[in-house]
Amino acid sequence: THVLLQEQVKLLWFNWWANMQAITFHRSKKLYIKNLELLNSQQMHMAFTECYNVKVTGLKVTAPPESPNTDGIHISASSQISVKNVAIMT
Repeated sequence: THVLLQEQVKLLWFNWWANMQAITFHRSKKLYIKNLELLNSQQMHMAFTECYNVKVTGLKVTAPPESPNTDGIHISASSQISVKNVAIMT
């Protein structure tokens, strides 16, 4: 399965504490994510678990300053993950 996210995709959560993470990819292969912006996720903005052959570029992650705990990108039990040109901030 091929997944492509690109060209100025913006995800925004107004009720941010109700959402544990913005996007989770689980057991995914051959992912290409480009120019994605994630705002105000509660904890993890983007998570990869048991994924293989993933390329992420041009990602912008912004957490609210009052957030008690945020992870920009969480990667676990995955291989061949490339993350480039990423801005993570509050």
